[in-house]
Amino acid sequence: MTAAGFLALKCLHELGIELRGDVYAESVVDEENGGVNGTLAARLRNPDIDFALLAENSGLAVGVETIGGSDWKATVMEAGSGGIGAGIGQANPIYTLSKIALALEKYDKHLAGIAPPPAYPNDMRIRLLTYQLASGGSTYADSGGVPTTGHLIFWQEVFADTTEEAGRKELLDFIERQLNVDGGIAGARPRIETTIRFLEGHRTAPRHPALASIARAYGRLGLPCERRGIPFATDAYAFRKASKTDVAVIPRGTTRTGSTSVLRWRASSP
Repeated sequence: MTAAGFLALKCLHELGIELRGDVYAESVVDEENGGVNGTLAARLRNPDIDFALLAENSGLAVGVETIGGSDWKATVMEAGSGGIGAGIGQANPIYTLSKIALALEKYDKHLAGIAPPPAYPNDMRIRLLTYQLASGGSTYADSGGVPTTGHLIFWQEVFADTTEEAGRKELLDFIERQLNVDGGIAGARPRIETTIRFLEGHRTAPRHPALASIARAYGRLGLPCERRGIPFATDAYAFRKASKTDVAVIPRGTTRTGSTSVLRWRASSP
């Protein structure tokens, strides 16, 4: 993806094509793990520009909206030595983590009932994905006693009209209500916190003149220019956070990869 973008710049130069503004090409780090620090650093280094094109999978559509989200970790730490004997009567973190996991399953079903914004097809849905539950070790030697700690890792998605504060409150309130049913939980309360920067959803200004330029380019290639929402989180929101630049997602293929570098194009009128 990055190499193809810089090759396009090389072709413009070799063909002697004159542009009416400057083009900035960037390849940044810290995108796939949600840090977005590479994008923020580039915004502080480079000037405000007219428009940015973020190269991601869009199925040949022009992505004018992205979802937001964040990784979370729920941790339970019980007082006591654990093990056999002294640990028999202590609270077991596995039970609390299991209740959290069931709460997350219910929350995912709740998210399925939220209608998507107009930029998405009607069957688009956001999700709560539970990735890992760990407690007590993974070997036979670890299986002979009650554990004292454990954690659960999950990913929460929101639409672009949901702020970090609203998404966080709804999720934590939902989990708390579920933990308090059937007599609540024994032992320590879980610590639930995000593990990466919250990735806000992004919406491109619908009347931005750059979108008309993109439509003309599609027309010259004989392609239909469809604007639609992209069903994953990106660092597009960081442009407005740290600059006055708007951004849209442009196609680079039909499947996502694990690439940790992202190419961005920026055209600035003189």
